[in-house]
Amino acid sequence: MANCPSRNQPTNSSDEPKEKDVRAEVAKIERLLAEWARGRKLYGHMYDDVLKLKYLHQRYTNYLKWLLWQG
Repeated sequence: MANCPSRNQPTNSSDEPKEKDVRAEVAKIERLLAEWARGRKLYGHMYDDVLKLKYLHQRYTNYLKWLLWQG
């Protein structure tokens, strides 16, 4: 998945992504999926990447909601 956004793995609380970083990652994922959707065809070699991006989008979105809830 060469075109996929980076996934930072926090090691402690000071390394956790902030709201701005999470929003940037969500935007990258949405841009990439929109770009791929313009092709109108989903080829087999892209299917796994799309599923992974969908998973990452869900995780980042849930993390963002949690960050906002934390205040």
